[in-house]
Amino acid sequence: MARLYDPLFRLVFEPRHRLAIRLLAPRPGDRVLDVGVGTGISLSHYPKSTYVVGVDLSEAMLGVAARKVRRRGIGHVSLCRMDACRLAFPAGAFDLVLSAFVASVVSDRAGFFHQLKRVCRPGGTICVINHVHFHAQPLAWLEEHVQPLTRRLGWHADLSLEEIVESLRPGEVTVDALWPIEPWPIVICRRSAPP
Repeated sequence: MARLYDPLFRLVFEPRHRLAIRLLAPRPGDRVLDVGVGTGISLSHYPKSTYVVGVDLSEAMLGVAARKVRRRGIGHVSLCRMDACRLAFPAGAFDLVLSAFVASVVSDRAGFFHQLKRVCRPGGTICVINHVHFHAQPLAWLEEHVQPLTRRLGWHADLSLEEIVESLRPGEVTVDALWPIEPWPIVICRRSAPP
């Protein structure tokens, strides 16, 4: 998928990345973790005053992202191969954590959300963008009938917005969308700072 990812998905996904980064409101010096960075669609939208680490399980996707980083001279970004369910960073290592379109493809969803919270410092912010299960007919009916195929491809269409929100708590959780009926909401969790 690495060579086809941008032509197939960039026009739909990039506006969500841009809005998510704006909502995260990175400040100079912030350490940002981009979990599931893929082909690097998000990377040119981070301020140069931040330090960004992008991780992904796919070597091919990271190869595309690395070429973009070199071609565009993005010097504040590091890329590395890593499993989103087993992040090799210390607790609280990042001020901001973004994960876009990953929760539906991980092998351990509970472990994935645990890792996002673990590596985000108290008082930091986590952002998750993901497809959520349709509740309204006829799209819910269609989605349920294509699930056997999507599961074979490694994509689970059964994630609900409520599950994302509950998995990110404790913290103040808000949901933003680009459209009135949004299948890819942007969920922001501002983690409580220690007293």
